[in-house]
Amino acid sequence: MTAKAQIPGRWPTWPITGPTDRFLLISDRPDRSADLADILTLAGAVTQISPLELSGRTDHYFRMIVDVDLTDIDTVLGLRRQFEAPAAHHAPRYFVIGADRHHGGTQARALGASMTLFRPFAPEDLLGDISA
Repeated sequence: MTAKAQIPGRWPTWPITGPTDRFLLISDRPDRSADLADILTLAGAVTQISPLELSGRTDHYFRMIVDVDLTDIDTVLGLRRQFEAPAAHHAPRYFVIGADRHHGGTQARALGASMTLFRPFAPEDLLGDISA
């Protein structure tokens, strides 16, 4: 069932899949990707964790949003190990890519990205992409 969300103010409506969606936001940023979490909250429940907390926490989520430094080899190897676990296979993985689009996109695809999202993004574009 598709619902419509309306952000008060300047943003238009867009289709989302409903308030029961559960997102796992994996972030190594100091603010835990608070801006991204605020946007995702419009589409469902958001749990924010660091890549170090990922072990065994992927099986109850509809989608995984990954906002990490893909140039850090330790982070990439840690994510690869976690994503190889059977519990992590069911959920689509959306990777947020910053300035280094080529390298970030390549790493994201190697980690099984369902889609790459590029910063900066407008809230309506982000929600449109993850609801597609």
